[in-house]
Amino acid sequence: MVERALQDNETIDIFADYCNIPEKGDISLFYNIREDEGFKPVGSFSDLNFSRGQFVQHIAFHPNQADVIATSLCHSRDATNQFNACIEEDTSIPSVAIWKLESGAPISLLKSSADCTVFHFNMHQPHLIAGGCRNGSVVLWDLSITKLQEVNSNQDDMPPMIQPVLMCYPGHGPNGIVADLCWLPPQSQINAKGKIIDGCHLTEISHQFLTVSGDGQIIFWDVRFKEILEGKLPFIAKVKKQVFEYDDDFPYIKWMPLYKIKPKQSFGRRNISFCKAFIPLASEPQNLFHATELLCASEESDLISITWSPKSSSQEDASGENMMNSAALCTVDKKRSSRPCLSLEQSPFFPHLVLSVCDWNFHLWEIGETVGKTPIFTSPSTSSFITGGKWSPTRPAVIFITKANGAMDIWDFITEGCYKPHSTIQLVADKITSIAFKQNTEISQLAMIGDSSGTLNLFEVPLLFAKPVPNEYR
Repeated sequence: MVERALQDNETIDIFADYCNIPEKGDISLFYNIREDEGFKPVGSFSDLNFSRGQFVQHIAFHPNQADVIATSLCHSRDATNQFNACIEEDTSIPSVAIWKLESGAPISLLKSSADCTVFHFNMHQPHLIAGGCRNGSVVLWDLSITKLQEVNSNQDDMPPMIQPVLMCYPGHGPNGIVADLCWLPPQSQINAKGKIIDGCHLTEISHQFLTVSGDGQIIFWDVRFKEILEGKLPFIAKVKKQVFEYDDDFPYIKWMPLYKIKPKQSFGRRNISFCKAFIPLASEPQNLFHATELLCASEESDLISITWSPKSSSQEDASGENMMNSAALCTVDKKRSSRPCLSLEQSPFFPHLVLSVCDWNFHLWEIGETVGKTPIFTSPSTSSFITGGKWSPTRPAVIFITKANGAMDIWDFITEGCYKPHSTIQLVADKITSIAFKQNTEISQLAMIGDSSGTLNLFEVPLLFAKPVPNEYR
């Protein structure tokens, strides 16, 4: 080990001038690593039996098991094939694969009626996974069910297939692709009228989530649908008649939404086509946001704040439609961005900062009580098509931007400022379609990169981009 360290010149740099004070922004002396050290490949996950011809759409980590990863796989289709797939129901599609880091093959596959565009673990009940599909279906999987359904006995090496426990009935969910999904905080659980339930019925566990879609609908779902139909939860909804209907063509309980809204812009009262959303949370004791507030990005590049609390009967629309409180907080200048938002994420360190990513650049917004009409920062246009972006989970001043050429721009606003990315690293040969980060240890961070070939690539993030510099948070 000593010989190897000497060969790599990592024991001591005999040419370094330790008396020289680094320039402002130069933090290389704080770390015992080289500036040109890139992301170290750790491994990759791919299965030729089901990932061929698909791309990794979404990545999520198990909340309690650090070595468990879930990925959703979607088929690459043209417009005609996509339309035909959306109108067909096929529950034999394995849309979500669950992996273990030490295993090279998926340990289980979750089935749905179509490609799963988005899914999320329940942070309080990790065995529950809610997902939205390309054909508008909303599904719920329960990993605690030990009975594995429809295991192919002829192929012993195939992972078990798990059917959803709940699936929305066609026509009662979104009329199009489910664009995003968010679990509601435990303190924001609602009843069938959209009002937050009394505190005596609230617990530390979340049972509800919402979905947004391009048709402008925000739909709320409750995973305790069976209990609601049985009349066990009258504070959520009062059911006059208990009905469990099954069809031969739809062998599931007909999961109905708990609550629906279709907000409109305050100006022009036009419909909104949603593509991304999240529920803003404040880390400070004084919450900057309302308990029923939702931040969405539209396909017209608008950033919109929506409060889903219903108005009184005197405030209802003349047509009888219960209009929600929605206002366009800030609108991207159409000359700089007129494309749908690809990523929308709140800073994990500064709740008032929001990152939105479009095709050729990204924007930083400041939200809260006072909001400007333009972003506080707009990046220069890139030379390659952008596919997504993420805040660093450990460094407040670092943003990762993925691109279609398989490279990733790393923006460090401390070292390089706001004029150019700190570095551009080529990670994979194919198009990057998704990204996620996992804090392995205090000094080790993993980056999960999904590409258009259906492969999940693991990289170790360099210490330069993982460990915060002194006083960075301030």
